[in-house]
Amino acid sequence: MKKSLFAAMAIFALFLSNQSFAQTFGIKGGLTASKFHFEWNDESVNVNTGMKYLPGFHIGPTMEINLNKRLVFETALLFNQKGYKQVIFDGLELQEDFGFSVSFKSRLYYLQIPLNLKATANIGAIKVFASAGPYVSGGLFGYHKAEVSGPEEPFYEIDEGSNKVKWGEDALKRFDAGINAGIGLEFKAMQLGIAYDHGLSNLTNSESSITSNRSFRLSFGYRFSK
Repeated sequence: MKKSLFAAMAIFALFLSNQSFAQTFGIKGGLTASKFHFEWNDESVNVNTGMKYLPGFHIGPTMEINLNKRLVFETALLFNQKGYKQVIFDGLELQEDFGFSVSFKSRLYYLQIPLNLKATANIGAIKVFASAGPYVSGGLFGYHKAEVSGPEEPFYEIDEGSNKVKWGEDALKRFDAGINAGIGLEFKAMQLGIAYDHGLSNLTNSESSITSNRSFRLSFGYRFSK
């Protein structure tokens, strides 16, 4: 997986230095909603119970290369927050005499490179687009948090800052890869789009389970040149 990340960075640099096609540079950022998807060998066990999307953000420079009037190669170098939140036990929702809930949260920060083909079409002054392709990413740092909550406020909490992710040691691999697809609108130099990242890599070394990333990105972009 490390070779895949280096290869993607090499492709990014190659297109950056290539003057054969018209290049457009810009920046985009926005909201990310992410979660883990677990698969267990024992299908009778639903290990995704209580899984919730974790809000985050992404930001980074972008580059587009016009291949023809309708087709564009699009890439970016995104600082992207992923992770998950899972409520393991919710005695408060059960409305029984437990009086507490238990949840876990992980915030993982990646450097992500999407490599997409984007098709465009004009509708008056607005351009609509659809894009798809692979992505690779490398984990930079992250934090774990566990919380036991009472009816009004947490009464036990492990602080995020004291529980940094130790890649490999915490059974989380640093490298991730998958596919992404998105749609959106462009008006002059501005762009608004939504994309979905579907992780294909197993983030752990476990032989009995598969853990992968799932996330949505809502982005606003601006092109510096056309």
